[in-house]
Parts: sequence; C-alpha cells; structure tokens
Amino acid sequence: MAYILLVVFLLLMATAAATDVAQYKIPNWISLSVAVCFALYALFAGMAWPVLVMHLLTGAAILLLGFGLFALGAIGGGDAKLFAAASLWFGWPGVTDYALWVALSGGVLALVILLVRRLPLKNGPKILPKVFNPQSGIPYGVALFMGALIKINI
Repeated sequence: MAYILLVVFLLLMATAAATDVAQYKIPNWISLSVAVCFALYALFAGMAWPVLVMHLLTGAAILLLGFGLFALGAIGGGDAKLFAAASLWFGWPGVTDYALWVALSGGVLALVILLVRRLPLKNGPKILPKVFNPQSGIPYGVALFMGALIKINI
C-alpha cells in the first residue's frame, strides 16, 4: 500500500505541473491531497513517531518560508502550498536535496521558457498562451514535480 501511495503522490505532483502550465494555478485540492497522501503513507509504512514529527515540522517550516516568499512576490501561493505539502514526503534533511533539485529544475525550466518565448510565431500561440506571454511568470509546479521525480530516483 505504501508503494501505491508513493505513485499517487507522483501523479498528484504531475497533475499540479500540468494545471500550472495550462492555467498558471495549482488548485488547493492538489496540495491538500499530497498532504493527506503523506499521512496515509506514514501510517501504512509504519513511520516512527519521532520521524513523523520531523516530517511534519519540516512541512510547517517550508510553509512558513513559502508564505514569506509569497508575501514578497517571489513565488505564487499555489507553489508555496505545494512545496510545503511535498516537503512532508522528504522530511529533514531530505528536503534540502529536494529544494536543490527543484531550484535546478526551475532554472532549466526558466531557460526553456525564455527560449520558447523568443520563437517567431505568427498570430501568437494557439496553445498555452500564458507560457508564451513574456509578462507571465514561470509555472514552478513543473519544477516541484521534477524535483520530486529526481529526489525519489525515478
């Protein structure tokens, strides 16, 4: 059952990435589902209480950090909530590796989007108009998903 929950976690992260690219939004139900999925995983995997507490504290710390970055306008609210929910899965110190992979994936994603936005398109893009809009940000849900894939070694 624990393995199935891990797969569900990755599917939820992929869904977040897809909706972020399509709509530049990460619905709250996805972040909440990632957190609930972790709670079930901890239960079925028989996670020890001290380890579980460390995972919960890590998620809370990342949520506070995310709210601070959101208040500064550095990241979106959906990104902050999804990052905190995903951080539950990695705990401390695993979240540091996850954050590194997210940052690297986000950098590559930003470069790709900047290059795509320079493509000469007649009459503008018909699909994913926000991705091609230079005024839009970067759909960081993709980097959060990629970081999870890399951290889990898929």
